[in-house]
Amino acid sequence: MLNTKSIVLSAYRDEDGRDVQVLVVASDTHRDAFHPPEICMMGAGNEVVKSWKEPIYVPLRGNDNLYLNAFLLRGRDQPDTLVLYWFMVGEKSMGSRLLQQVILLLNGAKRVPITGSMVRVTAPLEGMTTQETLDAAKGLTKSLIPLMPRILETAREKES
Repeated sequence: MLNTKSIVLSAYRDEDGRDVQVLVVASDTHRDAFHPPEICMMGAGNEVVKSWKEPIYVPLRGNDNLYLNAFLLRGRDQPDTLVLYWFMVGEKSMGSRLLQQVILLLNGAKRVPITGSMVRVTAPLEGMTTQETLDAAKGLTKSLIPLMPRILETAREKES
């Protein structure tokens, strides 16, 4: 499966009553723990209806824009679902899994320990437009990014 014990799953409800889930998968040692969530979701019989890169403004070191991976998922007996996700190396966020894997590989070759992670934000479109759901998911994402070092620390504590 994911080959890590460092998993944090949280559910949130915003002030408008919209539900959003967050999944964080982290590992110091297993690069194979991170893959695009479409793989598992399609394997479970869901269909990716649309996918795109979604820009989000967050104050990051040297770059204020992060491009999240986004897709709409259609399940058999579920409402359509919006999924946003990105990857991290240490505290640096990025949309590219390939870039994450290269950085982790180079650090591993130098024997420099660093945590890799994948963060997924999921929100059902129940009673909302895609844009309203996207706004809710992006709002939570903007709030999460500064908290990620503490969330990752908690995830690593679970793995040890």
